[in-house]
Amino acid sequence: MDNPKVLFLSFAGLIVLLIAVVAFTGGESETTPPQNANNNAAPETPAGDPGSSAPGNLEDPDPATDPIVDTPADNAPKVTTLSTAPGAADALAEQDRQEEKIDEKTLIEYYPAGKRIESATEFQISGMGRHRDWGFAGTVYFTYVGLMNLDTEVVSNDGNQIVSIVYVREVSQHRLTSEFELQLALPDDPLAKMLLTTADMTFKKFPLYRGARLLFEAADVADPNLRKTLTWIADRVKDAGYDLGKVMIASRVEELSGIKLQVTYLNGWGVGETTVLEGGAVREDRLKAYARCSSQLMDYYIFPEAKSRQPGDEWSVDTGQVAGMFLPSTNLDVSGQVHLRLSSKSGSQAELEIPDGTVIVVDETDRARAEGRMDVTSGALQYDLDSLFIEAGKIDFRMQSLWQSRDHLLFGAEDIKDLNVTARYSARKIEP
Repeated sequence: MDNPKVLFLSFAGLIVLLIAVVAFTGGESETTPPQNANNNAAPETPAGDPGSSAPGNLEDPDPATDPIVDTPADNAPKVTTLSTAPGAADALAEQDRQEEKIDEKTLIEYYPAGKRIESATEFQISGMGRHRDWGFAGTVYFTYVGLMNLDTEVVSNDGNQIVSIVYVREVSQHRLTSEFELQLALPDDPLAKMLLTTADMTFKKFPLYRGARLLFEAADVADPNLRKTLTWIADRVKDAGYDLGKVMIASRVEELSGIKLQVTYLNGWGVGETTVLEGGAVREDRLKAYARCSSQLMDYYIFPEAKSRQPGDEWSVDTGQVAGMFLPSTNLDVSGQVHLRLSSKSGSQAELEIPDGTVIVVDETDRARAEGRMDVTSGALQYDLDSLFIEAGKIDFRMQSLWQSRDHLLFGAEDIKDLNVTARYSARKIEP
């Protein structure tokens, strides 16, 4: 019988060699895990129940020889300041600009100097699909989670120009896969939990998992900053009654995570200038995408004339102006419209409904363009009338077509079906 120790060392050496080859060639794919010889074959051990520890046919790579955190090769130009104002070389295109100038007094009322909002967005897609790099053979259940956590403070506002400091605590995406139907437990206070998780994050690089890993391992060996988010996700999986030893995860953190920006918004135009204050230079195209897609005036556009509107009033808003409420990304182009209805008003609180709407998403890089569409099936928001901001919201969508760029963790998935799509948003005002 072969010596198990010799076999293990041989396998570990092979993995190290494969990693060196990928690093030397600057691998293009974000998911290139070590392949099990039986990955496409029927499993030798049948999977157990959700509460069982039976491993089924999932892969179990060695964390000592297969590091999961890496920095992708990137030769794109990097900058610390980008001007997108009128006349600048990178000026916003017509379709990216605000359509009309907002009354100056109204703009100051919504965004007074000193107003500081912390917000958290979670976007979740669950369904079934298959991919050779998902850690299982055949069709499996998956849950895709996108997270964004921002801290935004208005420094000055004269009605024509708003200067804000935006701390992008984290923008990340995570894909969980399992042979059993998988749903994450919903925390009672998602914002508090997320802020606790990401409060002291400063990403020195933007890590990603090159391949699916067991969730309980990932939470132990990830980058110290990412580990907090993965532990939070793992706790929600456990709370839902699942065995972490039967769930695989892959993660990606966007480049702007851990970056502090100074953003200048020009009334009637849009973002005029973006400057990196902390975190180092970032890719020029990422800053330009942020200028197009950052939903700087989301609290105004979701509920204009908030104090004078009455229950029963209805209006529509371009989704590109409010995308930060349901899409946790800083580089997606969004269009379409959502309809809103004021259902009730009481004291400083208002309840809004989102009965329907359409969201067109375009994810475009220098390598490819991906487009998708979602239709709103229902939604509800809570709005603070005293401080004029969205406190909480939940929106359910019907996915008509999914955008799958190379940066998306569902890229390359096949036979996707039975999709459920939900976005949740929470925010709170921080007093000086």
